[in-house]
This record gives sequence, structure tokens and C-alpha cells, in this order.
Amino acid sequence: MLRRLDCVLEPTKEEVLAAYHHYKDKLDNLAPLLCKKSGFAFYNSCPYDFDKLLDDPKQLAANLKLYINSFSGNMREVL
Repeated sequence: MLRRLDCVLEPTKEEVLAAYHHYKDKLDNLAPLLCKKSGFAFYNSCPYDFDKLLDDPKQLAANLKLYINSFSGNMREVL
């Protein structure tokens, strides 16, 4: 399921990350903006994707935890 979500979000990943970094200290609730940027009712603000996670096998567990925790709250509930 995580891989599928990663693939779905891949086309808008850079746009979501750019918006996240630009507005993270300016807005109290980033969720509506980041959902709009992702094109879905959820998003992931982690700089990692599945390929980048695999590039650092020694930190895989910690990076995967960060990846999962970077999903929007509604998607974390599903997971």
C-alpha cells in the first residue's frame, strides 16, 4: 500500500515539498494547501520517496518511520 501511495503522489511530490518548505512557518494549517498541491485528499511532506529510502539501507527503519509520519493525518489514520 505504501508503494502505491508513493507512486500516486510522485507526479506532484516536488510541488508539495516546495509549498511545504515555503509555508511551514507561515501557516498554522498546511493541510488544505498541500492537499491542493498533491491533487488528492492526502499528501506526504517527507523528502524521501521509495527509491531514496532504499539508497540509505543503514537508516532504512528511521527513514521509513519519518516517511510514514509525514503523511497527512487522514492518511496516517488509514495506515
